[in-house]
Amino acid sequence: MACRVNMTDVNDAISERDQSLIKSVYKEEGAIGFMQNKDKWKLKIAVTGYPGSGKSSFINAFRGLSANDKGAAQVGVTETINKIRSYTCTGNDQFILFDIPNVGSPKFPKATYLEDIGFNELDFFIIISSSRFTEDDAWLGEMAKEHKKKCFYVRTKIDLDISMNMEDEGDHFNAAAIIEKVRREARKCLNVANIDAPIYLITTRPTTRHTFDFASLVDDVNRSAMELKRKALRALLQHLTENVTGNTTDVYDAISEKDQSLIKSVYKEKGATGLKDVIMQNKDKWKSQPLKIAVTGNSGSG
Repeated sequence: MACRVNMTDVNDAISERDQSLIKSVYKEEGAIGFMQNKDKWKLKIAVTGYPGSGKSSFINAFRGLSANDKGAAQVGVTETINKIRSYTCTGNDQFILFDIPNVGSPKFPKATYLEDIGFNELDFFIIISSSRFTEDDAWLGEMAKEHKKKCFYVRTKIDLDISMNMEDEGDHFNAAAIIEKVRREARKCLNVANIDAPIYLITTRPTTRHTFDFASLVDDVNRSAMELKRKALRALLQHLTENVTGNTTDVYDAISEKDQSLIKSVYKEKGATGLKDVIMQNKDKWKSQPLKIAVTGNSGSG
């Protein structure tokens, strides 16, 4: 049975600009041309937050770098709040991180913020705060939700909260209670905006990073990336089949069940890189797939 593509999923996963690019590249260069356009397989993640929230330290930690490593984001440099900077991830070429100034900063007023940051071209948002999330944070989260873009809320410097409370409370200190209090306080503004999303409490310090939610955040970002890429895969097969049959609904009609299983298993195990190899190996077969016409009739009918 043919697998039906939900075009809403495809449109949600890939911007209109990229959809146009996919079609034009397929038309001119086929599947190989699209797969060689590597940036289309990199997810663009916006990291935003107020100065002093630990945004640059988070970007470095996510990339597996320390502040002193070559190519690390500059920590504590005030002038960076007025610029957008991009960073690739060491050992993980599926992400590009964009260090984006907070809503309402001097060169990024709220009225034109979405246009100024290239909102439509961004896939995920990570909103950083070292205290409570603000109304502007909630507004950006609402915009992301409205456009079906994944948004992660990250409360940094949880280790400092714990150490300060430990000094204040002495023998009455309760780490679990402090963590719950910080999480509750951080989400107050999100509750007002009816944003029901997890808040990740993290520290970027290498020695204590594993103690809190940093690993869970990275896992969830990777998982969401895989889900989004599955949608992109459906779009890829959509346009590949369009070239073969002219049918934009039945994606798998031109590809055998055996090859469908191969595509799924390779993509699950090896991601886009493995998928590229499969497409390169089968491009001629899939693009030149002949139509199979059954001719039937009674004996002697001619």
